[in-house]
Amino acid sequence: MLNRLLAAKQADARPERQKRPYLATECTDLNEADKWRQQILREIGKKVMEIQNAGLGEHRIRDLNDEINKLMREKVHWERRIVELGGPDYSKTGPRVTDSEGRVMAETSGRGAGYRYFGAAKNLPGVKELFEKEAPRQVRRTRAEMYRLINGDYYGFRDEDDGVLLKVEAEAEAQLRAQASLRAIQEWEQQEAQRQSSAAAARGTSATVQVDPAESAPQFVAYVPLPDAQEIEARVLEGKKAALLSKYASEALQAEQAQARQLSVMADASKRPLSDGEEAGPSGALVEIKRQRLDEGAVVPAGPASSLATKPQGPSRTSALLAPTMLLTGHADQVFTLKFNPDGDVLATGSYDKTILLYRTYGECENFLQIKGHKNGILELHWTPDGLNLVSCSPDRTVRAWDASTGQQVKKMSEHGDIVNSCCPLKRGSPLLVSGSDDGTAKVWDLRSKRSVATFTEKYQVLAVAWSEAGDAVYTGGIENVVRAWDLRRGAPSLTLAGHADTVTGLAPSPDGAHLLSNSMDGTLRVWDVRPYAAQDRCQRVLTGHVHNFERNLLRCAWSPDGERVTAGSADRMVYVWRSADGAVQYALPGHGGSVNEVVFHPTEPIVASASSDKTVYMGELAA
Repeated sequence: MLNRLLAAKQADARPERQKRPYLATECTDLNEADKWRQQILREIGKKVMEIQNAGLGEHRIRDLNDEINKLMREKVHWERRIVELGGPDYSKTGPRVTDSEGRVMAETSGRGAGYRYFGAAKNLPGVKELFEKEAPRQVRRTRAEMYRLINGDYYGFRDEDDGVLLKVEAEAEAQLRAQASLRAIQEWEQQEAQRQSSAAAARGTSATVQVDPAESAPQFVAYVPLPDAQEIEARVLEGKKAALLSKYASEALQAEQAQARQLSVMADASKRPLSDGEEAGPSGALVEIKRQRLDEGAVVPAGPASSLATKPQGPSRTSALLAPTMLLTGHADQVFTLKFNPDGDVLATGSYDKTILLYRTYGECENFLQIKGHKNGILELHWTPDGLNLVSCSPDRTVRAWDASTGQQVKKMSEHGDIVNSCCPLKRGSPLLVSGSDDGTAKVWDLRSKRSVATFTEKYQVLAVAWSEAGDAVYTGGIENVVRAWDLRRGAPSLTLAGHADTVTGLAPSPDGAHLLSNSMDGTLRVWDVRPYAAQDRCQRVLTGHVHNFERNLLRCAWSPDGERVTAGSADRMVYVWRSADGAVQYALPGHGGSVNEVVFHPTEPIVASASSDKTVYMGELAA
């Protein structure tokens, strides 16, 4: 009781805490004005320290940046009031706030209306691009500038004027002449020695070489032919081939190789006259009287060498890829999306480096076209059903259509007010496509029209969109954790699928249109029955195994063309393939060094392609 009584008395005796005036003009005391300025500086320091944490989230970082800018403006007002009350001018004597290049920021003195970004706010979407420097323009030099420094010295016209070069050339020429004369004498002596030894060998007597008495070391003359460099290389290569065959090939294969060499020798022998032990066949070709027997007494039939081709070794191939696994590179940043064209001979990829690359599916998988135009990364792309055009969406708030043969932009759709996360064209019929954005809308576009033809409004951001198989409904999913089917005729939701516990990042209808596959950040894939008269519980199957992590990328999902398999991206750097019938994981394929953002199936062959944050794309064949 006594402590509480003392605390109450101290509270009564303590002066009431003053609140900073809303307007600086309300303060008439110089010391009070300086105190409020110091208080504002402390608040700015705390908030600048807090905004350095990039994990606060986009909305909190934007709010902190606004509060700091507001305090900076309020500080300027109080500094002006201090000058009016006869105090020092802090705008001239105080520390200057500069940017990254050392230039004084104009708004700190109150004479500019600029808006500044602090800490993690500089890396926010739409802000990071403001700090990127444009590439310096290359100024093309004129012809006069190029020829300005070109004179007689450039072409060497005056090199002999001082006489130094002529003297050096004369000394070098004399030295080269002496060396050439010495080489000629040595060659003549060697040829003369070889001629004398050849003549002695022809007479059957040992040849003696006349040696200069001044030479102490005797010369040795060989009377046997020595192999040249080409013959030595051929024999070494044959030895290596024989060693590899003995190590890896079976006895039957070695026997076939020996028989092939024997037939090659026989073919060469047909060009020379007959000798003992040989006879001519009916067609005039040489045939051995006795054939060599191989393992188990089998005789290799005579015939061309092509009939002795070796059988393929290893597991059988299931696709026309050049190799079972192909690695595609070329992007300079994370690869978010990829799709095969309807024929399956071209693969398109989209990346955060703002480009779309087109690769050949077969052969060396060369990159034959680069498409540029978006001002930010490519979040999703699709081929139109005819395979002539591509559609893509980006955080630059646009959806664009491209000519796949030339890379030229065909159409730009820019009605969205925020990041466009997903797009999808209609599979058949009119050239329609749907897009979903952070502005909470899904818009339907007709490539023949200038503006959108329908808009569906959600409460929150739309991260994934897709068309129904019949083309009469649009599926949307986002951070509301549900999937909705919007009826195009009524413009209202006809179906709501609830079950996911976190954000929906990918949607894919089955090839027969009876089911819908959805991917969510709760770590599950769900298969929904979207037929009109299905049971009340439309979630038929829940597939697990893949992972979403702190990056919170928009991981997509897909069906195989026959509907027997499904796949999805995963943040644990693996490519997962499930059986759609029972939900069992059929493949877990490693190889990527970053999050796998999208996996798709080839339209005609058992091939999967995957795009990853490690800037690479893999193509690999599956068992048939």
